[in-house]
Amino acid sequence: MPRYYELISRPPNLQERFNHRQDLLRRIEARTGRPVVIYAANMNVANIPSSLDHSDITPFSDLTRTISGDSIDILLHSPGGLAEAAERIVHLLRARFTSVRFIIPHSAFSAATMLATSADELVLDDTSALGPIDPQIQIRDPQTGQTSVVPTQAILEGFENAKADIKADPDVLGVYLPLLNKLDIALFEICKNANKLSESLVTEWLKAYLLKDEVDPAARAKEVTEYLSKHRDRLSHGRPITLGTIKEVLHIKRVVDLKDHPELRELITELWAEIEWFVESTGTSKFFENAYGVGFRRAFQVQQQIAAIPFPFPMPPPMHPAPPSAPPAPPGNPQP
Repeated sequence: MPRYYELISRPPNLQERFNHRQDLLRRIEARTGRPVVIYAANMNVANIPSSLDHSDITPFSDLTRTISGDSIDILLHSPGGLAEAAERIVHLLRARFTSVRFIIPHSAFSAATMLATSADELVLDDTSALGPIDPQIQIRDPQTGQTSVVPTQAILEGFENAKADIKADPDVLGVYLPLLNKLDIALFEICKNANKLSESLVTEWLKAYLLKDEVDPAARAKEVTEYLSKHRDRLSHGRPITLGTIKEVLHIKRVVDLKDHPELRELITELWAEIEWFVESTGTSKFFENAYGVGFRRAFQVQQQIAAIPFPFPMPPPMHPAPPSAPPAPPGNPQP
């Protein structure tokens, strides 16, 4: 198998790389007997439109309309985004296909993990990672105008901790007031509703698809959803839920471990390298493609800023040539 750096270091000819990517898609389809579509976001550049949102619905629709049959594989790589957009994509896929698999070569976090729970089967490798399903929302500081994306659980737990601290010691109210003034009171209800929505959707999908063969799918779906919805126990919203955790802790059986399928693993690894090279090299924030003539990308532009970085030691001032000396004053009349 070629090493990753060898794959991404191939000659940067877009047409040749496109042809190779298409060839890999067709070879994967020939091996699995299932059509493959790509939905990949650029997760290596901050502050670009890479999250899963309602603008993804039309590309997904275009990708699936050109596919025949009732099964589909989706190669998924995403930081997550809107639970409502994930719900629409699941409805779109389930209206069209009876068998849906998600291939996750690298990462599918937050709302992308929600998408993964709607699969009949997951295709994973040692490098694959899911994440907690508690939603993230964008909040704006009314004083600075700056926005940030924060997990809803972190907001709710922070508010509860503040209430407990103030109740125990009213003198700390002055410390919390500047922080609480930045938050709209409606935000807490928004966070609660967002959590309920993500948990209800994931429970429904797990019961209907990924855990449908269990003795008690409803109880198992509730158990797995509870694990996925509490990032507090994992100490980070972005901490990965790996293949080992999915198989050995969550005991999910409908998982294809790519280590057991070395030829398919090699093809998917190579395709993933080609995808990552493409999004990094072309300024792409989100990328959609299949082997049937449909491809779509969202581009972004980042204004580069060059900062002056001081040396770790003082530098002497620059040397300039000395200014020419003033010409001598013209001789005047001698004093009497």
